[in-house]
Amino acid sequence: MSGDEYAIMEKRDESQIMSEIQGNFMKQFVYKFKIGKREVTGISWSGIKEIAYRVQGIDTVIESTEHTDEAYTFIVKATNKNIDSSRLGVGSCLKKEAFAIQKALSKAQRNAIRGVIPEKTIEMFLTEFEGKPGNVDTVPNAEEMRRQVESDFTEKPKEPLDLTVDGIKAYFEQLGYDSEKFTIRHDKPTRMFVVDDCPFFKDGKWDEYLNDVREMGGEYNQEYKKTVFKY
Repeated sequence: MSGDEYAIMEKRDESQIMSEIQGNFMKQFVYKFKIGKREVTGISWSGIKEIAYRVQGIDTVIESTEHTDEAYTFIVKATNKNIDSSRLGVGSCLKKEAFAIQKALSKAQRNAIRGVIPEKTIEMFLTEFEGKPGNVDTVPNAEEMRRQVESDFTEKPKEPLDLTVDGIKAYFEQLGYDSEKFTIRHDKPTRMFVVDDCPFFKDGKWDEYLNDVREMGGEYNQEYKKTVFKY
């Protein structure tokens, strides 16, 4: 899934969360929209909860919370007893947004629960949900949302990267990441700076993180789970 596609579904999930906070029951379990000529289908937050309700045996617990001056962040652990699998999910929301705590917690729960539902189970329920038009959100104005995502991306700082430990850390902070959550080291023999892998990026901001790294001239090494900046 591309960053644009993820961002569109993230915005729709936020709308669902707000509706539920206001006491509405959401039955739009599937998102369908087009990016150019490509049709995208994905499971919504309500859809994830519906699947969890049906399969039973999925529990969640808040592992930790973090409140900065700007945002609330929750880390939630989900456990699927049926397959003996656990996953951490991270959710954040700016404090200036309405119902920020509830939205951050719901996002963390969503990411955690989604991680312990097997893909085959997701695919099976997607097929069922798509067969009922009332369960499908066709996402109007998806192209407009995509353009807004691109606009948000281009507004990020474009200053030349200072290829030092402090420079890389400062650039990450300009992009809104908490640089204290990962370690940056200078590996002189290989002539590169290495950012050690951090699970935080794998929930909610993973695609955005990869785009940011490429924009900075770095690359993510999947085999070693490291981000590197060569010189």
